[in-house]
Amino acid sequence: MTQLPHSVLVTVRQIKKDVVEFETEDGQKITWPTNKIADVEIGETIELVALSKNDIETERAALAKHVLNYMLTGDEGAL
Repeated sequence: MTQLPHSVLVTVRQIKKDVVEFETEDGQKITWPTNKIADVEIGETIELVALSKNDIETERAALAKHVLNYMLTGDEGAL
């Protein structure tokens, strides 16, 4: 999995009613509100991304470009 800038790879460890518990590669635990994340499954590896206000627009534009390229070409390397 290619890692996005400003991100941390985490594994879903528990899914509770109000929170999802993630674990980083070095064993740190992170809890996240379930209403702030798409459907995930226990054992799945995902990326959590943290952006400053200044980086949000730049990252949105880059993500939109990658998604459009994927839609046009089907090349997953574009994502």
